[in-house]
This record gives sequence, structure tokens and C-alpha cells, in this order.
Amino acid sequence: MKFELLNHIMRCIVLSAVQIFVLNNIALFDFATPYLFLFFIIALPLKIPNWALLSVAFLSGLTIDVFTSTPGMHASACVTVAFIRPFLLELISPREGYGSGNPPLIRSFGLQWFLTYSGILVVFHHVVLFMIELFRFSELHRLFGKAFVSALFTILLMVIIQYFNQSKKSFE
Repeated sequence: MKFELLNHIMRCIVLSAVQIFVLNNIALFDFATPYLFLFFIIALPLKIPNWALLSVAFLSGLTIDVFTSTPGMHASACVTVAFIRPFLLELISPREGYGSGNPPLIRSFGLQWFLTYSGILVVFHHVVLFMIELFRFSELHRLFGKAFVSALFTILLMVIIQYFNQSKKSFE
């Protein structure tokens, strides 16, 4: 139990550092930025209490906000994702159920399930984040375009990380 908690803390620290120091400086075609730190929230255990999920998501988003000078934007988008996560998990649950202790990753439930699960959460996060950033309805086409391309980039990185670490237990 203590090792699992330490594993989650290390994942949060590593993903936040990669986000702050590397990925925030990458802009694909000056349009899309991957937000890989979301993998921390997406990969949290299925049985985590809602209050803990919301708290961890808020702190994770706030950490990114502090280092990127985006007051509350990431925190609010992360809390929104944490809020809809339990409903989404219930909606897309496998026929045999989730079982106990399986993390919501590709090796536990398969690529198709993970792409559905992470795709919905990442797109939702990006739409909320960019809606707060743009804050006007006149640029909806830009908002959805930026959210979609950034989400594809983010999900691609999440899948690559999982396949890269498939032999290791570090992200489980």
C-alpha cells in the first residue's frame, strides 16, 4: 500500500516536471500543446474516493498553474475531469466489471477501452482549458481545433509511454 502511494507520488512529480520543463515549450505547428500530466489523473486507481480524486486533481492542476502563470486554468480543467471520471467509468465499464486493483491502463483493459476512456477525458479537459483561455464564443472553431489536435497529441504520448513501460511496473 505504501509502495503504491509512493509510486503515484513519483508519477505525479515526474509527469509534472516533464510538462513544466519540456512539453510546455513544445507547440506542434504553433497550435497544439500536449498535456501529458493528465496521465496522472487518468491512471489513478479505480477505487479512489471521489474526495481524494478531486483533491489530487486540483493540486495537480494548481502545480501546473503555478509554474506556467495560468491562474486556475489547469486546476479548474483538472477538477472538471476528476468530476466526470467516475460517471465515465460507470458508463464504459466492461461487461465483467473492473475487478479489484486493476489500474485504468492499456494492459488492464485493452487499447480500445483505454482510447475511449482517455480520449473522452482528455478532449473534455482540453475543451474546458481552451474555453477558459480564449473566453469568447467568436473563436469556437479555433477552440475545438486546438482542443482536438492537442488531445490527439496528448493521447498519442500516453499510449507511447504505456507501450514503452510495458515491461516495467513503474506506471501501474
